Amino acid sequence: MDAPESPHLESAAAPTTLPDPPLLPPPPASQKNHLRLLIIGVAVVIAGSFIGAKVFSSLATKQTLTMKEVPTKTVGLGKLVTVKNPIDRGLETIRVTKVVRGSAATSVVGQAEDLNHHRVAVFLTVCADDRFNPNGTAAIWLDGLKGAPIFPDPSTAANSLLNTHFDKQRCHDVVLGYGVPATQKIRQVTYSQFPYIRAHWNIPARSTGSTS
Repeated sequence: MDAPESPHLESAAAPTTLPDPPLLPPPPASQKNHLRLLIIGVAVVIAGSFIGAKVFSSLATKQTLTMKEVPTKTVGLGKLVTVKNPIDRGLETIRVTKVVRGSAATSVVGQAEDLNHHRVAVFLTVCADDRFNPNGTAAIWLDGLKGAPIFPDPSTAANSLLNTHFDKQRCHDVVLGYGVPATQKIRQVTYSQFPYIRAHWNIPARSTGSTS
């Protein structure tokens, strides 16, 4: 006779398999575009910062321009030189035509200050328009064989460059006066506006007599 089943015993239940969680929907296309633009923007900023640092470093280490590096033109008397630059606005060309000294200059630019000095007159043809202000014409000086440059002095000559008014695109024959030590020999007339231009007109005769 079989033993009666215990009321407390139950048959083993089969294991239960839970379903996979539902997949999340993909992000909208607009979010993808925003993320892409953000990445591109960060890359551009980093690249720009790198390039800017390189440019700044290059500028910071650039050497100062010296007088030897200024564009220079050396010619003889009578030669035309283009002297355009942003300092002397409106100035176009200068031609030094003649340089005279002593009594020949006195009749043009006045008496010397004393017996130890000679007067020198520099004759020029200057072309400029009405923007040019010739009051700052100390940029045209005399270079001697020694000593410092000799700058022009005020002149009451009617055709002095310092007294000349330039209309639009006009050329004038003008003069500048200088006081030069009697023993000083003059080598050249120079126009210079650092760092844009330097021009020399060589004077062929270096005497201390009536002509330079």
